[in-house]
Amino acid sequence: MALPQTVVNYISQLVEQERSLAYLRIDDQGIISLLGGDWSIYGITEIEVGELAEDKLPFLSGLLPLSEEKIILPQLKLDTDVSADLHIFSFANKETWVILLSVAEQERNQQIIQQKINDLSLLRDKQARMLGMMLGSEADSSIQELKIFNQLDPQREVVILFIDLRGFTSYSKISSPEETFSLLNIYLRAIIDPIIDEAGLLDKIIGDGVMAIFGILPSTGIPQKMALRAVLRAINAVDELNNLRQSDNLLIFDFAVGIASGTISLGLLNGREQKFLGALGDGVKLAAQLEKQAQAREILIDETTFHKLAEMQELFSLQTLTIDNQSITAFSYLSSLYEDKRWLWQG
Repeated sequence: MALPQTVVNYISQLVEQERSLAYLRIDDQGIISLLGGDWSIYGITEIEVGELAEDKLPFLSGLLPLSEEKIILPQLKLDTDVSADLHIFSFANKETWVILLSVAEQERNQQIIQQKINDLSLLRDKQARMLGMMLGSEADSSIQELKIFNQLDPQREVVILFIDLRGFTSYSKISSPEETFSLLNIYLRAIIDPIIDEAGLLDKIIGDGVMAIFGILPSTGIPQKMALRAVLRAINAVDELNNLRQSDNLLIFDFAVGIASGTISLGLLNGREQKFLGALGDGVKLAAQLEKQAQAREILIDETTFHKLAEMQELFSLQTLTIDNQSITAFSYLSSLYEDKRWLWQG
């Protein structure tokens, strides 16, 4: 099917600009008869019409003359240490065409995504170190029961954070377990790292949701600000991930957030090999309910949290919500893709 010239022109411009197109034509004697595109992108500058192609382009050695209609070598590493997709093809008139298309952008995208996919043992290791900071070696891991930390103040004033990926449950129902868990790990990595960096303690990973507690681990910051800053950094990381996936026409997911401050009872569930933190209290329930009522890309916080945010209050607008048939005062922040990032790095 012949494409309209407008479409052909658009594709040509797209390839030339985003894939750094470079091409040449070789006659039946192996001599370069035409050059085009930007060869300097590939570290190739001393090449001219009239020269023997294989002398100037060692990667063509052994490939010419073509023994078939075309050859495609994806992500070929050139002698200049630049990678490119190499296409070689010929026509009936014995002219051979060589095309290079840069894969630098794809490599950068893969590197960024790979940075967000760490081994789960890294997360367990970080979490174990944080538990060690709090508990020392006093917990008896052989007893499967909840131990209240009386020595650490059994009633602790903390901040509870719930983050949920909207739409992921529906996606998991139509995708294989391997695909589901692979993608979930990518998104959870983007959410969990900022929580850990802001001294948040992971309490649970529930399917496509995360619960974290701020105000337990040693820190000089205000827990409410640390929780919000962790969320804003997670938003930033998820947006970067979504942008990469959109460029490859892949599904993306957004989040909803609930944050509440309150007094909770804190305990430890001991297993044979692992320790699990347990948190009980109205603050946990309220944060979970706020998250459930939040829209995609919305952060809902309770009144107590709002009053601790000082200058960060300007991000939020007053809301009245109904929870358990009662009206409560809450505050909403609906994130856009182009947020002012000034709050990400402030204390």
